[in-house]
Amino acid sequence: MNKKNLSLILALFALVLPLQAQQFVVSTFSDSEDGTRSATTFVPKAAGFAHVTDLSYRLDSGLTTGTVDIQRGEREIAVNSATSGTGSVLWFDNDPTAVSVSEYVIFWDDSAATYFLYRCSASAATSITIQETAPITTTNDKVYSCLPTVRRHAAAVVSNSLGTCDIWLPSDMPSALTLDGNTTSCRISITGNRIKL
Repeated sequence: MNKKNLSLILALFALVLPLQAQQFVVSTFSDSEDGTRSATTFVPKAAGFAHVTDLSYRLDSGLTTGTVDIQRGEREIAVNSATSGTGSVLWFDNDPTAVSVSEYVIFWDDSAATYFLYRCSASAATSITIQETAPITTTNDKVYSCLPTVRRHAAAVVSNSLGTCDIWLPSDMPSALTLDGNTTSCRISITGNRIKL
């Protein structure tokens, strides 16, 4: 096969493959959050694998110690006891221990249709105590135990320009990406696709 024919075939593949890949995209997602010392974005629970294609963040000028921590949902557990007010205890079946001290959970507040990331400070068979204050809970809310944290270094970035990345996250579970290590003002943004299985 001569070089001209080979070049033509390769050019056709280069055109067709992206079109085929687009057939597997079922939805897109994006999220951004401002914070002081940290800021967290969420990839919502949905069918298919989540592919984060763009990640941007802004740290205070001159910082070199920032990180992006990725918390991947592992197991969904229903809240089994509602609370009448805000508090620091989430009631659910934690036996055998799905969440231990110092581990993170992603909390789904069904009433507000919002995710929160909390860190466990005490663990029991029927509940966990978190370091933050949770909203009023109902039995429609969900707690997601998380896999071990994946940490990436966040070099000092003080612009809002998007950077391409290639982060794949579990299917059918939410995930959280947290920019941490800042002092006064920070921002993190993500965009990506859901890919059908």
